[in-house]
Amino acid sequence: MHRLIIIVFLILSLKSQCQITISNIIFYEVGDTIFQNIDNNPAHSKITPASANKQYWNFSQLKADRLKRDTIHGIKPGDTIKKYFPTAILTQPFQNFGTEYIDITSTEVRGLGLDASFLGIRFIQPYIGKRIIQFAPISLNTAKSSNSSATFAINLAAIPFLSQLIQNLIPIPGATIDSIRLNLNTKSDFIADAYGELITPFDTIEVLRVRQENKTSTKIEGKVKILIFSTWQDVSTFLPIPLPKDTTIIYHFYNNKIKDPIVSINADKNNQITSTNFKFYPKKSLDTTKIDTTSDIFIIADNTQKIKIIKLNGTHQLSIPAVWQNSVLEIYSFNGKRLFSTLLDNSMNSNLELPLHQIIFITVTKNGKSYSEKIILEE
Repeated sequence: MHRLIIIVFLILSLKSQCQITISNIIFYEVGDTIFQNIDNNPAHSKITPASANKQYWNFSQLKADRLKRDTIHGIKPGDTIKKYFPTAILTQPFQNFGTEYIDITSTEVRGLGLDASFLGIRFIQPYIGKRIIQFAPISLNTAKSSNSSATFAINLAAIPFLSQLIQNLIPIPGATIDSIRLNLNTKSDFIADAYGELITPFDTIEVLRVRQENKTSTKIEGKVKILIFSTWQDVSTFLPIPLPKDTTIIYHFYNNKIKDPIVSINADKNNQITSTNFKFYPKKSLDTTKIDTTSDIFIIADNTQKIKIIKLNGTHQLSIPAVWQNSVLEIYSFNGKRLFSTLLDNSMNSNLELPLHQIIFITVTKNGKSYSEKIILEE
């Protein structure tokens, strides 16, 4: 009996050691470039049930229907909106409402509020409650929630034509509407519901999956006055304005060593896949202690014309055949920060010196098609 208990204990211990733990915030920094492919074919991805056992996800069929590149912007010097969001570090677009201001603590990436437009009028509105975007540490079954809301109010007396339009659209006998307001509410629930091995077109990676459910509700209220009484009433159904009101689900696949998520599956409220975003990682080991000793590394193929890394007098150089003229060449660091970008033209020397002891991504875009490879540079 004691032996059985020991064996069970050992099995459980080994099992727990296999689980992935995300121990730190893995968010992009100012100046980083988000470089992702978007696959719109639901058949290339799959959503499996939550489980405490190790899973295997084969996403090797993912293909890029389109390429998405975003640069992480910081707060511009002299930005007067900073006074409304004193701890903000970054900004990002938020649906169709405007720009969201974001801060980063030791454990969370959070939305603070919006610089937005409503009916052509600009509003700077902090949230009531902060919106969680990412958090850490995360291990299996870690859960977190956030609720945030913002309200934008307009006095119709300042916009006579809008006042008349609203009055005509909302025919309440004996009543007038002197103000309207937009209420935007976002509820996000996170749960780390599975872990295991993820196969992408470029690599096989140990990952932790986090399920994120976003519930967005929006309504427009009018301040209705009847005689001497005033009350706010929901008038959304009377107005020909499309309002976000939906539930979306995102499955993020995280790895503790890379700025993540590596893959994100977007689904609707019925858990049906709508699209998949994935990083452009080529077929190389994630073990950065392994050095590629090959001096000639063929990285991008165009028939027989190949860009390659060559070793020359103790340095590495990028050799670019003439066929790649008028292409865009970019070099990214391992965490996605763009180190170099240029248009390859006829006046350019085809040999570019590269630094040693670095992991880099080289990307060349020609005729709308991008090619990429990860290179480990060694002495």
